[in-house]
Amino acid sequence: MRKLKLSLVVLLIYLTLTFNFERLEYKAGFSGVGVHSFVYALLISAILVIFLVPQIQRFSIFIFFFLTSVVYFALRLTFFNDAPIFEGMSTYVTITELAFLILGITLAYRCTKYMGEFEKFVEEVYIPNLGKRILNMESASEEVKTEFIRSRRHQTPMALLAVQPSSSSKKDEEEIKRTVAEIQRHMTSRFISASLAKIITSEARRSDLIISREEDGQFLILCPETKGTSSLVLAERIRKAAEKHLGLQINYGMASFPEEAYTFEEMVQRAIFQMNNVPTDIKVVEPSSLVYEEANRIK
Repeated sequence: MRKLKLSLVVLLIYLTLTFNFERLEYKAGFSGVGVHSFVYALLISAILVIFLVPQIQRFSIFIFFFLTSVVYFALRLTFFNDAPIFEGMSTYVTITELAFLILGITLAYRCTKYMGEFEKFVEEVYIPNLGKRILNMESASEEVKTEFIRSRRHQTPMALLAVQPSSSSKKDEEEIKRTVAEIQRHMTSRFISASLAKIITSEARRSDLIISREEDGQFLILCPETKGTSSLVLAERIRKAAEKHLGLQINYGMASFPEEAYTFEEMVQRAIFQMNNVPTDIKVVEPSSLVYEEANRIK
């Protein structure tokens, strides 16, 4: 963000000096280096194209130099053919005008490069690209119904995990602030959620259904054919990964079907209640050997 701001300031100063070049030239006591008026229009047009057409960043800046130079010489040889291009004092005028264009294009390219990097960072943080793994509540409703129908029909268990970042640790907040020091304060919570979403996606099975409750910053993981105790293994893997890679603590709660709840809504309520009422410093009891067998199957 700082580089972007600095590059925009430099570009603004450069344009100010360029458009006042003849006035500065007069005050300095020089004369004869009169820049053609079309050069200013060509410079602004080139900068606007660079800012408004992001696809240009895919090509080398030298290609844009070449195209701009072609337009420049075409105009000099046709509509603005008031003097030879390379002869006497006209040579210095031509070199000066080309230097204006090349330097302006270079600064504009640098600005758009930093803008692209910042937009990419914000996109990865604020709108994480996680494919179809994470759904919102509305989009997940049909798949939830399908999983419940399958579980009832085949009499198989199912578990639900509710996960959300914990805001109780000052150490975690400091880590996050260092990571997102160059973005707005209100994006911090979204940054945490996006980072946690990536970890959940990598740890969950393909068959698990991941649902995002964006309004609460919570994630629900519906685990078909999984007992409630076995889902704790997945929760612990997510907790350890979040702590290792992000320095982030999480809270989680669990509900199982059909032992503790008969509908998805009941499972959500029970899991969230447990998540919000179980202290984070309570350690999970070591699972039995059967649970570890289930964990290996989850992996």
